[in-house]
Amino acid sequence: MSKIIGIDLGTTYSAIAQLDDLGNPEVLSSTDSNRKITASVVYTNGDKVIVGDKALDALAATSKNVISETKRQMENDVAYSVAKGEWVEKDEAEEGSYTPAQVSSFILSKPVNLLLNVKVKSKKS
Repeated sequence: MSKIIGIDLGTTYSAIAQLDDLGNPEVLSSTDSNRKITASVVYTNGDKVIVGDKALDALAATSKNVISETKRQMENDVAYSVAKGEWVEKDEAEEGSYTPAQVSSFILSKPVNLLLNVKVKSKKS
């Protein structure tokens, strides 16, 4: 029987859960040993993307590189300017800026990768 999963892209936290064999929801633990995945993204060293608690830890040191509250920007025609460290109108965004949908895809990649790792471990067991 295949598992039923759900992913929650939250404003502050994102999580992934699956139904166990009895139909009870089980929130999967992140690789950071936390049940919640922080919905923050840090861009360092060009294209390198860090998502989660490690991204939140970088907030104090490099707040300009931390993107938060992405979900609140979904309805706006904006992009996050890494150079300026803030959301700007899309037509003012320079190359290397990210739309809310792009940032959301980075955030969602973490729980999806977690799920794929759980499936791989289950198959090896």
